[in-house]
Amino acid sequence: MKTEFSESERHCQIGQMVEMTLLELPSTGYVWQVALPEGVELLESDWQASGPEKIAGGDGSRCFKLQPSLGGNHVVEFSLARPWEETEPVKTHRLNLIVE
Repeated sequence: MKTEFSESERHCQIGQMVEMTLLELPSTGYVWQVALPEGVELLESDWQASGPEKIAGGDGSRCFKLQPSLGGNHVVEFSLARPWEETEPVKTHRLNLIVE
């Protein structure tokens, strides 16, 4: 299976919180994981159901709250996979974080 790739770019200041939201359906077993570079801290990772009913097992999104402590260009890698499987992720997302 080929991994689907996407990329985005954000500009921020040192110490400024940055949110990255990605679609996730945890009932399938696929969840987003993050690989952080030095100088970027994960403050929170929270899943939110979408839609008015917010049905268990329904779709939603995962919001990662990040905070850079160093200036420069940082690459944050997200991967959507089943944590117990030793396979390539089905999706990856690269966030280019430009910290001034």
